[in-house]
Amino acid sequence: MTPNRLVRGLGLACVAGSAAWWLSFLDQVSQTIGVSIQSLFQEAWPCLFYTTQRCQLAYSVVELAGALAYRPFLTWIGLGLLVFGSFVSMEVVPDDRLRDRKDPQF
Repeated sequence: MTPNRLVRGLGLACVAGSAAWWLSFLDQVSQTIGVSIQSLFQEAWPCLFYTTQRCQLAYSVVELAGALAYRPFLTWIGLGLLVFGSFVSMEVVPDDRLRDRKDPQF
């Protein structure tokens, strides 16, 4: 297994784990405050990527209930690893025309 595949696989696993953690968090919030998960999903999708005041309020409610609140750091780590893995996989191909080029002599 090449390093770029390993890094991209790890990034994909982080993003998938983050999404699963976020869905579990939404389920905990919906059970705690008594709101359906569908209506909660429409307003809480930004929480997957960044923390707003609404997200922070939901984090506090879930933490007061004794559960682990979602934090978006795992999403950003996974996305960073995916981007990094894509750059690592880029291959630089030498240009033969530059090697054969002769500089003008004055």
